[in-house]
Amino acid sequence: MPGAVACRGEDGQRLVNIIAASSLSRNTLNGWARARDVQLVPVRVCRDVKNRVQASVSGQLGQLHAAVASDPLISAYLSRSGQNASNVFAVQQQGNQLVVYTY
Repeated sequence: MPGAVACRGEDGQRLVNIIAASSLSRNTLNGWARARDVQLVPVRVCRDVKNRVQASVSGQLGQLHAAVASDPLISAYLSRSGQNASNVFAVQQQGNQLVVYTY
């Protein structure tokens, strides 16, 4: 389309790397329960990149979304920002803080 602006954002590989570095083990989820703070990290991605990333890690994202939806602290932060569990693509714990990556 003439005059259309190309989508600018992540190419997807960094998102896949962040997802790969995240774990959903029982120990990880138990650690979430001890967290005292949440940092939301929005990552801008184009729709086609988001779709490719979701397709490449779909099972993992389903588990993540269920875990995030059942965590009251993360859910509260997401709700305050107008988001929900389906916007999350990774969660990493840094000490007492959960870093929640959203798109």
